[in-house]
Amino acid sequence: MLHHLELTALHWQNSLGDFCVQQKDSCSKLKSFFEIQLNWIYTQIDSNPNDEYWHQINLLLVQLNGLIDGNQNKTYGPRKELNDTLGLL
Repeated sequence: MLHHLELTALHWQNSLGDFCVQQKDSCSKLKSFFEIQLNWIYTQIDSNPNDEYWHQINLLLVQLNGLIDGNQNKTYGPRKELNDTLGLL
């Protein structure tokens, strides 16, 4: 029986496995787009510490990082910033 980490890896490989290998230019553009968007989000979170909406977005990013850390069997601690924008690709 497959472990949940193996199932997650197989799902990503089946869905997007070679995207960045076969589409290097598109992947580079996608990564740049995500980084610009994420930097704007980080700025909004930091600039609006008392705003409920941006607080919830911060919590969502912290949870996403926790899921990524768990999938990679690593612990970096709670944080909003993604270590690798396209790390799962």
